[in-house]
Amino acid sequence: MIQKEIFASLPKIAELAKAMVLDELEKEKVSEEEKKPNIETPIIPLSAEVKATHPNIICDGCEASPIVGSRFKCAICPDFDLCESCEEKGIHSHHSFLKIRRPEAAPPIIVCVDADQEAQEYINNLPAASRH
Repeated sequence: MIQKEIFASLPKIAELAKAMVLDELEKEKVSEEEKKPNIETPIIPLSAEVKATHPNIICDGCEASPIVGSRFKCAICPDFDLCESCEEKGIHSHHSFLKIRRPEAAPPIIVCVDADQEAQEYINNLPAASRH
């Protein structure tokens, strides 16, 4: 019975998450003029390896802080992050991870549903626009 209530609330949860993401995108919107390169702004070639620093994020594998390079956020656990080295070692490999290359690209929220067969059928029957 509880599962049916959860399934019934999935479209509302998806809408709330979508609204939160759209709100964050609106806050980060940059005008076209600001996007244009400034002559004073150095252009870094793609070949240059510049590793991002994720401030206030601690690797739960080796306790490195801050994480430098790509950050791997567990899609299931509410607060579990790994650095590149620990992810390569397969630490916490029983869950899926979101790879975050730059801290500004980190999503404000991750919603993950561990769907059983009945839930998967429900999700598959949702309109295509609701499933992305």
